[in-house]
Amino acid sequence: MLLHGVGGNVLLHGVGGDLLGPAVRALAPGGCLVAFSSGGGSIDAYELLVRSASAIGFQMAAVARDKPAT
Repeated sequence: MLLHGVGGNVLLHGVGGDLLGPAVRALAPGGCLVAFSSGGGSIDAYELLVRSASAIGFQMAAVARDKPAT
């Protein structure tokens, strides 16, 4: 198992959709999920609460559109 049953402190998630829930469940207590996909998906707040975890997200396309390369 990749995380050896411990969970990740910070997980970067660029897929979204149906894989977002398992990513939240892979967080360590107090961990943070950073979602940056355009794939959508939803997070069960209970899964965050029981882990004292957090989640933040942004859409990479919006970042690229708002801050083009110079």
